[in-house]
Order: sequence, then C-alpha cells, then structure tokens
Amino acid sequence: LAAEGLATANDYAAPVPVEPGLVLLTAAGAGLAALAVDTLAVTYRSAALAGLPLLALYAVPVAVVRDGVPGLLFVLAGLGWLALLLAEGRERVSGWGRLLRPRVATATLPTATQPSTTPTGAALGAVGRRVGAAALGLAVVVPALVPGLEEGVLRRGGGGEGGDGGGGLVVTINPFVGLRGELAAPSPAEVLRYRLEGGSPDYLRMVTLDTFDGTYWVPASLTSDRQATAALPDPPGLGPDVDRQETQLSFRMTALDSTWLPLPYPTTQVRDLEGSWFHDDDTGNVFSPRRRSVGTTYTAEGLLVRPTEAQLRAAAPADDPALDAYRQLPDDLPAVVASTAREVTAAATTDFDRALALQRFFRDPNNGFRYQLDVPAFDGPALVGFLENRAGFCQQFSRAFAALARSVGLPTRVQVGFTPGSRQLGGDEFVVRQSNTHAWPEVYFAGVGWVRFEPTPGGAGIDLPGYTLTPGGTDGSPTPSASASAPTAAPSQGPQDGRPTADDTDLGGGGWSALPWTTLALLAGGVGLLLAPALTRAATRRRRLRLAEAATPAGMRAGWRELADTCADLGAPWPGAETPRATAARVADGLPDDARTATGRLGHGVERVRYAATPGDLGDVGGDVRAVLAALTERAGRRSRWRARLAPASVLSRVGTRVADGLDWVDSLGGRLRAVVTRALRRPRRV
Repeated sequence: LAAEGLATANDYAAPVPVEPGLVLLTAAGAGLAALAVDTLAVTYRSAALAGLPLLALYAVPVAVVRDGVPGLLFVLAGLGWLALLLAEGRERVSGWGRLLRPRVATATLPTATQPSTTPTGAALGAVGRRVGAAALGLAVVVPALVPGLEEGVLRRGGGGEGGDGGGGLVVTINPFVGLRGELAAPSPAEVLRYRLEGGSPDYLRMVTLDTFDGTYWVPASLTSDRQATAALPDPPGLGPDVDRQETQLSFRMTALDSTWLPLPYPTTQVRDLEGSWFHDDDTGNVFSPRRRSVGTTYTAEGLLVRPTEAQLRAAAPADDPALDAYRQLPDDLPAVVASTAREVTAAATTDFDRALALQRFFRDPNNGFRYQLDVPAFDGPALVGFLENRAGFCQQFSRAFAALARSVGLPTRVQVGFTPGSRQLGGDEFVVRQSNTHAWPEVYFAGVGWVRFEPTPGGAGIDLPGYTLTPGGTDGSPTPSASASAPTAAPSQGPQDGRPTADDTDLGGGGWSALPWTTLALLAGGVGLLLAPALTRAATRRRRLRLAEAATPAGMRAGWRELADTCADLGAPWPGAETPRATAARVADGLPDDARTATGRLGHGVERVRYAATPGDLGDVGGDVRAVLAALTERAGRRSRWRARLAPASVLSRVGTRVADGLDWVDSLGGRLRAVVTRALRRPRRV
C-alpha cells in the first residue's frame, strides 16, 4: 500500500485522487512529524529543532499545490512552535534581546530588600513573544515578495536517447503547466512509437482540459473503476451518417513517463494493456493512479472520423444540458474576451462558421498573431496579455480559442497530446518526439460529436482539419499585406519536424512593458515602507516648529518634545528623569555659547509652563528651538545625521512601544483565559 501511495504521489500533480496508499502516506507523515516534534521538544528539550519537522510538514503542500497554501496555516504552526520555545526554557529566551519589564504584575519584580539578577518569567515571556511575533511576521511577508518558479510540462531525467525506459531518457508529461520547455529542446528526444494499420495518422490525445478558472485549464476530477481494456463507450454525439474508418495503432512507450496514455480519438477498444489502467466515460481518457507508461505496450482500436463541412454547418444547436459545463466561464473573466469573440464572429450564422472564424482570426498573419516560444511578459490576466501581445505557442492559442468560443456559446474543451509524428522510411511505423507535444481545442457539434480545430499557426507537425480548408487547400486566411504593421507570421517549418529555429523566434517585449506592474507596486510599497519613519518624523518636526513660533505654553511644550526627539535621533544624552533646568544643562554641554544660552532659556521656559500660575513672556521659543537643533545636528557626525534622517529612533521607538502594548494586551488576555481554564479544571466534581 505504501508503494502504491508513492507511485500515486510521483504520477499525479495536485489535486490528486483519494487513493488508500496516498491516505496512508499522508497520515503516516503527519504522525511521524508529531512524534519527531514531541521527541525533540520534550525528550531532548530542543524546541528550536522541533521547528524542522513542522517546517517539513508545511513545505510539502506548499511545494506541490498549484494555488499555494493559506498563510493562516503557517501562522498557526508558527505560533505553536513559539509556544514550544517559551515552554522549553525561559533562560534561553533572555539572550534574544534586552529585558522588557511587564507593566503589570509588579509583585514579580525584584524589590530593594530582595534583589534579583534573574529575569522574571513574565518579562522573559514578553521578550519571547515580541521576538517571535517579529520573526513570524517577516516569515509571512518576505516570501510573498519572492517570485516562484514555473516548471515546464516536460522534464527529463536520466540519460541516453530513447530505449525502453530502463536507465535511459525519461520524459514526463504534466498537462497542468506550460509546454514551452520541451518544444524548445535543442535535440528533441523520442518519446513513443506506434504502428498504424488502416487510415491515416491523426493527433494523439492524452488528457482533456475542460474546466477554466480564468487562469488555468484543468481536467475535471476523474473517478472511475472501469478497466481500460473493457469496451469504451461510443463517442458522444457521433451520428451514423458521418464517414468513418476503422484504424488500429500498436504503441510502445520508449521514454514517455505519464499516468495518461496517448490514444487516437475516438478509441473503441484498448487491448494488451497490463496493470491498473482505467478509462473515463466522458472524455475517453485512459489513466492510472499507480502505474507509469515507460516501457508500456498496448494496442488501440479506433475510428478515423471524417465529417464534411456541410455536415458541420448544418448541425443543429447543441442544446444538451450535459454540455453546459463546456460553456462555463468565470464571472470575473475580462470583458475584452467576450467583446473580441463577438467582433470576430459577427458575420457568422452557424456554430461552425463561428468556430471557423475564430480559427482564421488566430491564423491570419494580418492580425499579428505569431508562433513564439518566448512569450512576452504581461502584467494582468494571461489571456488578456496574449490577446494584446499576440505571441505564443500552442498552449496560448488553444486556451484563447476555447475561451473565446465559450464566450459565444460554443461547447469547447482543450486537448493535450501529440501531433502524429514522423513516418519511418519504408513502413507504417511513426516516431513521436518531444517537439510533437501539442495542445488544441475541440468544439462539440450535434450529430458529429467533438471536432478538432487548429488555431496555432506554426509548430511541429501541425495539420489543419480537412473540413476547415477551402477548395484550394488553404484555411481561407488572406495573404499578408505588404503594408501590414503586424509582427512576422508563423515561422517556417524546418526540414525534419517543423520546429521553429532560433532565427525564427521573435523575443518581443522589453522595456517597461516587460516589468509587471505588480512588481513595480511591490517595489513602490517597499520603498514607501522604508521611508515612512523619515517622512513621519519630518512632518512631526514641521508641525512642532510651527507651534513653537507662537511662543505659547503649547508651543513651548511642542518645542521641548522636539528637542527631546532630536537628541534621541542623534544619540545625544537626554536625562528625562531630571528637572527641565538640569536636562537643559546636560544637553547644552559642549554646544556653542549662543546655543547653550538658548537651551537654558528653553529649560526655564518649560519650568514656568509646568509650574507657574502665569508663565509670563516666553520669548522667541521658535528661534531658540531652531538654534539648539542646528547646534546638535552640527555636533553630531555624518553617520548619526543620516541615521537620524532615515531611521529616526524617536519614531521607531514609539512604533515598538505600540506593538509592545498590543502584545502586552494579548499577554494579559491570555493570562486571564488561562486562569479561567485553570479554575474550571480544578473545580471539584460533585459525587
């Protein structure tokens, strides 16, 4: 069961099906983490190390879940770890910072008759909680500013070229992420081979993406107990009058490592397939929660369906309620998507004409769309960015086609798989390589079923369906005009597999457009946060100096507070426990005569404001304050002056005090709650 769980974890991208083996591993992992935390924190009294199992337990879902994990889970785990730290040994916490005395519980403080050199438990708790809160806040905020990495849909492991998967190259298909990585591989490796009997080669489907959340196309949750070797259901919507031809393909997965099997569409029977493989009735996809396809061999019997243009154009509207799921779009989809679709299909009168108009819209060189592996950066929804930049590869074209088609009411889905590959000389064997990886849209037509369209204008082995071609053998797109200002058209196909070369790829983008506005907003917010203390201090200084100019008692108090904050910012002495006259004498020590005299007048003025019934004439308070401030600034070194401007201690200390007050309130609340719980637990039971 554990081996099956490991296979499921290796084969699936999140979200994964609920398999017994995976449940076993999940429960075992959480249980082992709990045992490790208990052993480290209690047995070995190393609560700091106990954070490592907690971190590992949190890091696993963060690494695999596509949309991330709620930050609240990290905060809760972090608070639990801090509680372990405080309970472990308060003497260790005392070394984290200077001792902070609690504002209450004075009975716990040292007295004159009983001095103590050991910090009290309450004080140490305050230190630990404040340090922990700061660390936890940084841990939550800082990672949010670090960009993530996107993995390609195909990744390689091992070495060698081809083979049966035993120690050679292994290629993994992940339909949930980008296709670009292996499309641009300098030497695309072989992933599978198949022998064709009857019919002509066609696209090979692996997984159907039918759910769109505004950013991602993903497959619906698959739950099936139908063995893949059982007869597959008839393809939905396929009427008896549509031309078809039986075909048979014998597959051998040389390097493809996937839980999805490549198959023609529609497939009627899969034979000679070993292991636990299942098929989904709605999509026809064949998948396995445990096995991998490297080295797998099987035979697929299917149909080569050839609908005509007339049949598709005459198809009745697809009004089956079961198809409503293939028309669903997120409520917050940008309006430009629907408006573009309506504009492109304005002249169309049937569903087929609408789908064909959308295909020609993307393939028309005069519209500026181009096949390009390096997609330009864009700040905002990816779909809107593609419609504006008009550069991408099959993934962008198929997703955009499907979204636009759904916005005009067409049941649409996206397929991920391969183009037919290249025929071997003198035989019916075909070789499919990494560069044949492809994504394309399908539209449902009543009486015909799911029909492929091809909006991508370039790439390896891309083939236009016959029902979308004109009698001349083209897709009906006009020839690009010489005066068109659009970028270059799709790259020409190479001599072998048609992959674009480096010379054909327009990097596009650049300048400020390549820098996401979200990044600029984060940078601006960070700079604003760093400058906030300096700006706050400057505004406070201006306000106080304006009050001091009035030479009133309020102005005298404002000037005296400004003098105190300036000394704190510059690191000058300010003996606040002494009288104003003694404080002024200490501040004036070492200043020029005029500044020393002004400081004395300010000290006497503060005493008269505080204690005299009538303060009398206070003199030029504003001038005296400015003279003393200038002298203090001049006496301080350059480093002290810059520190006072950018990181004024007077502002930062007040912020720290407010945070400490809040934490002290939480401390007192926690103490009261603990007392209530303790009294409840100690209450004697009645017999």
